Amino acid sequence: MKPGALATAEAHKAEREIVASYWAAIQAEASQADKDRWADGRHFTFTRLIAHSRELVWAHWIMPDLLAGWWAPPSLKVAKCLIEPEPAGCVVLEFYGSGERHVSRGQVLSAERPKRLIFDLTLLNRAGAAAFTAHYDLALAEPGGDKCQLQLDMTITQTTVEALPFIAGIETGWNRVNRR
Repeated sequence: MKPGALATAEAHKAEREIVASYWAAIQAEASQADKDRWADGRHFTFTRLIAHSRELVWAHWIMPDLLAGWWAPPSLKVAKCLIEPEPAGCVVLEFYGSGERHVSRGQVLSAERPKRLIFDLTLLNRAGAAAFTAHYDLALAEPGGDKCQLQLDMTITQTTVEALPFIAGIETGWNRVNRR
């Protein structure tokens, strides 16, 4: 192997590990995704201690330009990211990548600036029907100093079989994208 090729291979090692993790998750989930509603009730909790103020972390959830950088993986192009932080506010996430368009729509149920944001979000399939819906409960706390404790609880509902790759990628995606 040429020295430059070795450096290139080493530089992309983390990306290959992410793809391998995602593929393993899809394979593990495939045996369960044999009928609609297969993942209903599945719950995820993600926590992060972030070295920024709660106000700044809140801004990354509600300001469209900042939300796009927080929510979307680098491989996707953002068309629209919006969370209106008020009851009945719109939630819209639209991304493009690998020739696919990914559209999610939802509604804010509750917002308490800068502490809590609760919303439902539905990933739509190509025909515009629900592939799955998730209920999100975001809590931001200040443990001291200029730090923010982020906790996101996510519960999956209304799953379809075609949602398999998306649901399988939730943990990999969260651990990859939302470390900023």
